[in-house]
Amino acid sequence: MGARSPNKLLGALAAADYRRILPDLRSVHIANGDKLGQCGETRVYFPCAGLCSVRSEMEDGRRIEIASVGTEGVVGFAAITGDTSLKRSFLQITDGYAQYMPLPVFQRELARGGPFSEMVERFSRTFIELAMQLAACNRLHTLEERYCRWLLITCDRIGRRRLEMNPATLAGALGAKQQQLAAITKTLQNLHVLDVEDHQIIIFDRQTLERFACDCYAVMKKRLADASGSVGPPAEDARPRPVSADIVRIRPVEVCGECGIAAGTPHRSDRECIRAIDAEMKLLLQRARRLQSQRGKIFEHRLKALRDSIDKFSPPPFQAYK
Repeated sequence: MGARSPNKLLGALAAADYRRILPDLRSVHIANGDKLGQCGETRVYFPCAGLCSVRSEMEDGRRIEIASVGTEGVVGFAAITGDTSLKRSFLQITDGYAQYMPLPVFQRELARGGPFSEMVERFSRTFIELAMQLAACNRLHTLEERYCRWLLITCDRIGRRRLEMNPATLAGALGAKQQQLAAITKTLQNLHVLDVEDHQIIIFDRQTLERFACDCYAVMKKRLADASGSVGPPAEDARPRPVSADIVRIRPVEVCGECGIAAGTPHRSDRECIRAIDAEMKLLLQRARRLQSQRGKIFEHRLKALRDSIDKFSPPPFQAYK
């Protein structure tokens, strides 16, 4: 029996259906910030790790994210992306891999009908709902709210609190200037909500980030959860299966099994594990120093308030009569 695909849409197919399309699927590693080659032109992609940002390009060259697709769906065909006359770009967010299928094969499978076609249609409806929600969000909510919403949704979909993020990539997703996002990031750093190191955003305080985000986060999170549930594997065939050798998962590891630190690939030596641990300890020490500084400021403020209160109610000093 063949392995199931990590992509939830493909993974929900019956074994016979998946075996039928398996010869037409290819796996490809896509680095953070790379475009999905020939996406929507000659190929459609099924993300298996990471996230794809679908962006609309204006005539003056400006871009903004109109949707994002993770392991629950497929990207690159007109039935999802809408009017083919509009310019689209498909950009990988975080290091990952995907399976792709030639567009003619994809069209053949849709015309064939059956479970594959039905699941693509269900996902299309979810995609359109999310795109409409995002369009309203981009119009009605502040950049600060949208920035926090984007960070939360992206962390949820890739399943970790560290994001490999180029400032230009993030600015393009939100249709903002890098200087604007830098100012917001600095504020969130000062509040100890997140930190930035080596083009990585590390989330420390999700609860505060959720308070800063717009209501669209909760709406989009629910719709994504519903979409993932709607393409779950059949109950009679839901047992986990080993990954077959004919489809290679290039970057499957998110946590090193030796040291427990998040990593794009397993650490190859003790030295790499030690370096990763040292980097993690550095982050913890930096956060501890910030918390200690904040604690000191609060303590000084409370001490000053106590002194002022004592001075207010203390009797005036005795002055001898002349």
